[in-house]
Amino acid sequence: MSISPASVFRADVIAQKAYQVHDSDGFIKMDANESPHPLPAHLKQALAERLANLDLNRYPDGAARHLKEKLLNQLGLSNKYDLLFGNGSDECIGLLMQAISDGQAKVMALEPTFVVYGLAAKNFQLNYVGVTLNEDFSVNVERTLAAIKEHQPKLLFLTPPNNPTGNILSAEDASKLIEATPGLVIIDEAYEAFSRQRLISLLDKHDNLLIMRTFSKIGGAGLRLGYLIGQQKWLIELDKIRMPYNINSLTQVAAEFLLDHAEVINQQVKTVIAARDSLISALREFAELTVYPSEANMFVVRYEKVRDLHSWLNEKKILVRQAYNWHPLLNNCIRISTGTAEENAALLCAISEFFKKQS
Repeated sequence: MSISPASVFRADVIAQKAYQVHDSDGFIKMDANESPHPLPAHLKQALAERLANLDLNRYPDGAARHLKEKLLNQLGLSNKYDLLFGNGSDECIGLLMQAISDGQAKVMALEPTFVVYGLAAKNFQLNYVGVTLNEDFSVNVERTLAAIKEHQPKLLFLTPPNNPTGNILSAEDASKLIEATPGLVIIDEAYEAFSRQRLISLLDKHDNLLIMRTFSKIGGAGLRLGYLIGQQKWLIELDKIRMPYNINSLTQVAAEFLLDHAEVINQQVKTVIAARDSLISALREFAELTVYPSEANMFVVRYEKVRDLHSWLNEKKILVRQAYNWHPLLNNCIRISTGTAEENAALLCAISEFFKKQS
């Protein structure tokens, strides 16, 4: 007897499309918001030696205790707070969704934003509510407060700096939204390293708040390591549904190594910030482009014929992210991740060639 997936899996699973990860072989990668800077050669060697001493025949530390202690010390948090690690922020998001999934709960985010919020809500059969940002991508606080009052979300995601738009949210406005929310608020600070603002101090003011961060944007994308910061009462419950040994031994040791060499990572972050600002300024020299400000390691560019530009960059083996199909506010937009000096120069050269060809 032949059995098809459609006869076993949910209809909405069969109907949806998988998240697309593009083949980047031979391309300059400016599409995924990663750090463009690998570890220096001597640190790569030191990390290899540390990893070589692991006993891979044994399961990892299920609580990642050494890593947790090191990261808590670096964050300088009181013992009122704890950490919960996920296999990337994606797993943290999934745990939060799973914990509230009852067929009626609502999840809210401010759009356009990180697409995984909506994807995860759909996968857990939750009701997802997107509240639209202003045209300049700033948060419309009054509109959001009205949506919170109407929908009473059990989870609200705030994302400063936002992906893909790079905008931030003031602590005052964030507090207004947190206080109005009847459920749990997650401030996703995936890009906090590149911003002049961090909102982790709001943990001391709000009982219904967790902060989510990741190693992915500061040089550890391959580790797939995200984490939630907050009061133990929340994390204890989420830990009940976390799969055992979700953070492998290689990731734990490599993340500890990055924390041990934080000065190198911090310098790379400063390099990216300077390169981002320089690249934005250079792109604004093209009158045809609208380049939006950003406090992340990427930014949004709008152009009337953006599909032609996107295709041209692909021909030049430069990957940027199409954003024009994501949300109406992103019509005619692409998202560009900051690269190395050489990669940024290649991008500018390709765009200059494109406009010369158009004239």
